[in-house]
Amino acid sequence: MNSDPIHLDASSVERRPGPLLRRADASRYLGQTWGIARSPATLAKYAVIGGGPMFYKAGRWPLYSTADLDAWAQALIGEPVHSTAQVAARYQLSAGRPL
Repeated sequence: MNSDPIHLDASSVERRPGPLLRRADASRYLGQTWGIARSPATLAKYAVIGGGPMFYKAGRWPLYSTADLDAWAQALIGEPVHSTAQVAARYQLSAGRPL
């Protein structure tokens, strides 16, 4: 294997599933695919403070994989429920409060 950092061995490069999207396209993808409205500016804020989807950097450009966007959206949405009472019960249990 060549130790020159410019020449990478293709077998050592990790492949990500799906296309990589720029921030505006990632915002559009979340809205169209999941119904989650997050502006590019909000995704930029998440990139600084945390809490958003995973992303890669290509120079100064953030890139989001559709697989990472899907995982983040699914975690944000959570599990389906039959009533708002189930949501309240789950919230209380996760907070360690008695029902």
